[in-house]
Amino acid sequence: MWMVKVRILPPQPIFPSKNDGSAHLGRFNTDCATFSSGPIPCFQPETKYQLGEGMVMARKAEATLWMRIKIGERSVMKRVAKRGRSYVPDFEGPYKPGSYHLRYTQNEKRIWEAIGNDLTLALQEQRARQRALETPAVPVAVTTLPKRNLRDVVAEFLNGKENKNWCHILTVFGDWWGWEKHVEDFQRPDFKAFAKYVASLPLRPRTQDNYLRNVCTFFRAAGRVVEIVRNEQDATLAARKTTLPNTLFLVSRDFPTVNKGMADYYSDAQIEGLFAGAVNPWERLMLSMFYYTGMREAEVSHLYWSNVNWEAEEIEVKEKPEWDWTSKSSVDRMVEAPPQLMEVLREAYAGRGTSKLIFPNQLNHPEGHFLDAVQKIAYRAKITCGECPNCMEHKGRNCHEFGLHKFRYTYGRMLDRGKTPLKDIKLALGHRDISTTDGYLGGADKKQRRENVERSFPVKPLKVVA
Repeated sequence: MWMVKVRILPPQPIFPSKNDGSAHLGRFNTDCATFSSGPIPCFQPETKYQLGEGMVMARKAEATLWMRIKIGERSVMKRVAKRGRSYVPDFEGPYKPGSYHLRYTQNEKRIWEAIGNDLTLALQEQRARQRALETPAVPVAVTTLPKRNLRDVVAEFLNGKENKNWCHILTVFGDWWGWEKHVEDFQRPDFKAFAKYVASLPLRPRTQDNYLRNVCTFFRAAGRVVEIVRNEQDATLAARKTTLPNTLFLVSRDFPTVNKGMADYYSDAQIEGLFAGAVNPWERLMLSMFYYTGMREAEVSHLYWSNVNWEAEEIEVKEKPEWDWTSKSSVDRMVEAPPQLMEVLREAYAGRGTSKLIFPNQLNHPEGHFLDAVQKIAYRAKITCGECPNCMEHKGRNCHEFGLHKFRYTYGRMLDRGKTPLKDIKLALGHRDISTTDGYLGGADKKQRRENVERSFPVKPLKVVA
């Protein structure tokens, strides 16, 4: 016979539920005989995490790190996880690692961003994106300015500018694009079309590049933001990140390729020919000033007689506020003058006029035609190259072999020949960066280079096999 033990439990409490639809609750009889009719409710306590009507579960904005790996012939993206002290893709088995990517959601769009193969940089970029996602967006007030046509903006830009190159370049641009168009409507396709038009003109690549970069400078002065980035990917990323409206993004390949030539110097024969071809004191003083000081054209044209220190035999390059001019580096400097230059200066000072400028023009303004004067002297001395387009078409007038900046290269080379320290050459030339000075002196000591080559490749008799 089997014995069955029955355990009778005490009455259990029943918790009413506010979110249950039942009209009444079942009651438990203490005699354990019967239950009253009706459904027995389930215990569902309310919490503060319970979602109300119309509420949607939001996912936390997060920037996650992924790696593109190659499994056999297939490339897949796997999330990078930290295991111990290392970060590895969440994958078991052999694979070939690739580049890192960030995945995050911005403006309700999922974005994949490639960040290279360096893990350290990838983690830094991940933390930066995470901080940016957690930072509340600040609304940017966009002010719509009235549009201005090109004619009015160019007139405002050229007001007070004496450089005729600006007028010529902007005239070429305005005649091509249209004077009544608005500068705010100029976009990258327009820039590329203008670059194609400039390429069709009979201009050298360097001149074409100058045209395009001057147009960029004009648009910046007109209030447009112009950025030049390395490639198309950088342009796309910059356009997504910018908060400034109507920013003009350009790519380096939108500009012509310009060959970077070597530093060009005057030979001893050319210098002798120029000085021999000078026929008056003004030409001798002009050649001496460029050759013995290495000054820039504007620095020479704005020199005063008061800038010459006769006792110390120095010449001061100083800003001239009355002419609204300062040096390219915006730093005044002293240039030591050799005795040859001081002798020519004393002769010119004895026969000077009433102007305080050393080189005044007919209007008593700074002279601006030094290049034409040097090229005329070269033509008169019959030392033109005979190969450049001007020599071929104009019988040697305005030979490209003779320029003013070439005097600066030659001056730096002469100082280097005299064993002048590089830092002192930098100060004499008025450079901000010493790397610029180093570029002026490339291959200066050709004699030493020849000795090095001959020492490296000694002449040996070659064995002739019969």
